[in-house]
Amino acid sequence: MSKNNPVTVGVVGCGTIATAVIRGIGRIPELRKTHVSKVIVNPRNQENAQSLKDEFPDWVTIAPDSQSVL
Repeated sequence: MSKNNPVTVGVVGCGTIATAVIRGIGRIPELRKTHVSKVIVNPRNQENAQSLKDEFPDWVTIAPDSQSVL
């Protein structure tokens, strides 16, 4: 990852640990601007996925299925 080339991160699984990691990155605005431009989450745990989408509506996208995250 580079400050000049932020990446999109896909997360297969949206359990407790993945949700905490995404929230941790999301709460640091500098990381969102320079390193991780977008996060795509697996819809398997809909409650966690929706919670992340609600907290970071312009940053988190819920994929339609697991295959779409890859």
